[in-house]
Amino acid sequence: MFFNDGWWYLDPEAAVRAAIALDNLAADGSVPPMISVFVDPGTIDVDGAVTPLAYRWLRAAPT
Repeated sequence: MFFNDGWWYLDPEAAVRAAIALDNLAADGSVPPMISVFVDPGTIDVDGAVTPLAYRWLRAAPT
């Protein structure tokens, strides 16, 4: 299973807690053993400011 925004799904204080849910489902036998990948978005440097990759299209936008 692949999760974007990984830390949001792994944060034990957040609403989702995917790792705990997957552990409980696997222990119960409700899902087969699987590999889960939790990926956080990267960042780029735009004019000296670190910017999430989701906003990289702004660099090409006309001013």
